Amino acid sequence: MGHIDPVLIDEVKYRYNSVILHYRKSSIQDNTQRVSPLSFELEATLKLARFLCRRELPKDVVELLTNAADGARSLIDASDRLVLYVEIARLYGAIGYHRKAAFFSRQVAQMYLQQENRLNAISAMQVLAMTTKAYRVHTRASDSEHSQNDEAGPSPGNSGKVHHHSVVSLFECQWSTLQMVVLREILLSAVRAGDPLAAWSAAARLLRSYYPLITPAGQNGLANALANSAGRLPSGTRCADPALPFIRLYSFPLLSSQADIVKRNPAREDWWMGSAPSGPFIYTPFSKGESNDSSKQELIWVVGEPVQVLVELANPCGFDLRVDSIYLSVHSENFDAFPVSVNLPPNSSKVITLSGIPTSVGQVTIPGCTVHCFGVITEHLFKDVENLLLGAAQGLVLSDPFRSCGSTKLRNISAPKISVVPQLPLLVPHIVGGDGSIILYEGEIHDVWISLSNAGTVPVEQAHISLSGKNQDSVISIAYETLKSSLPLKPGAQVTVPVTLKAWQLNMSDPDTVSGRSGLGSTGRHFKDGNSPTLVIHYA
Repeated sequence: MGHIDPVLIDEVKYRYNSVILHYRKSSIQDNTQRVSPLSFELEATLKLARFLCRRELPKDVVELLTNAADGARSLIDASDRLVLYVEIARLYGAIGYHRKAAFFSRQVAQMYLQQENRLNAISAMQVLAMTTKAYRVHTRASDSEHSQNDEAGPSPGNSGKVHHHSVVSLFECQWSTLQMVVLREILLSAVRAGDPLAAWSAAARLLRSYYPLITPAGQNGLANALANSAGRLPSGTRCADPALPFIRLYSFPLLSSQADIVKRNPAREDWWMGSAPSGPFIYTPFSKGESNDSSKQELIWVVGEPVQVLVELANPCGFDLRVDSIYLSVHSENFDAFPVSVNLPPNSSKVITLSGIPTSVGQVTIPGCTVHCFGVITEHLFKDVENLLLGAAQGLVLSDPFRSCGSTKLRNISAPKISVVPQLPLLVPHIVGGDGSIILYEGEIHDVWISLSNAGTVPVEQAHISLSGKNQDSVISIAYETLKSSLPLKPGAQVTVPVTLKAWQLNMSDPDTVSGRSGLGSTGRHFKDGNSPTLVIHYA
């Protein structure tokens, strides 16, 4: 701002205050004048406030604007009062008093809404839109650029963490009543202005954020407002602000084919050694001694094989909620998600399975779900619900929607790093003859035929059979050469591998023996799984 001359500032303040005092005395002496001296007094006050605003003297500016606001109540002409409130709001915003600026902007909007016509309603809606950030009720679209900058380069140490200041900025429960009033005014102005998307957005924010403070009748009214607004929108319209339901990540279940995926070392002749199953486990016996940091969890999906993700939905309101479609939101183009429809009764939660198929090799990130509900398509982000639940635990938000629906407390589930690998073969084992359950007496020898079928789309080029567990010497022979001679095993082909078994001798320490049961009984449930040998087949 350059050098500020205090002598000049004091001189300007003295002269303007003298003029303001003169007009004030004139106003008191004669109230019958055609042009009230009050208008001149307020104009002089605003001119002095503009001058001091440029000199960065906020304390003096606030005092002048407070006096001007008091004088506005004496103005007879509503248009004069409107112009005055606009200027007061502008000057408060210029000195950084955004909430005071929002207050007077609302006064302007309310004056517009007093005249029930579409043009004034549009003006009211535009003015109210400028107050939403100050009242913390702004639409998600208004700060999407800021969030993208935050997500562009997160540091490895901060990945998966929720910062406290972001939670505080999102939720300020002590403002809840005023925030509800602001959103209702936006909804009313949008309806009068004929802007169905703005009306839908305001109703969605009001219902999602303040449902605990709204009566069941009010909740139904907002649901009707959402439906009416959607009826005036084109099919497939998207909105940045989600309504209901609340959605959180529940788990990443592994199909049997995914649980057995291991990483091999092609440079080694014994490529199957040292491999460990992948999967989003905090602890497995295969990763003993390694860090269990969730940021290092990795999940491997295979091109063309279906995958599943469990999510939990909550409807904490007092009406039946129909979700027309919900599917995993994946911004990359290497995943096809399958939509499903869901019905949620009042005050209920439900865990559902969402599925899809990876289509090409690469990384997959699942930030949330895409939902078609109340006639509009929205994206529900898992991190928003994580912040909400953290805020509820710290008393920063009104309620936990899942606990209010009777759902159990769920530990924080972080999405693992998901990698999509090329298509792999899929061997499906089957015991030839019988259901795979065999009862043997001690010392009895029995032949078992294991049929291996390639149910995948690529051939099996390498395979290795090994044993693990106890009593491995009970496996007398395995026809290794039969399997190797059938390689490569093309898709749809199968091979039968004979295995010769000999029942091992029972130990007196075996739990069933100690309890008095005979090893020769006919129940077929004599030994724990840890006593039996396991046949392991690695293939690639």
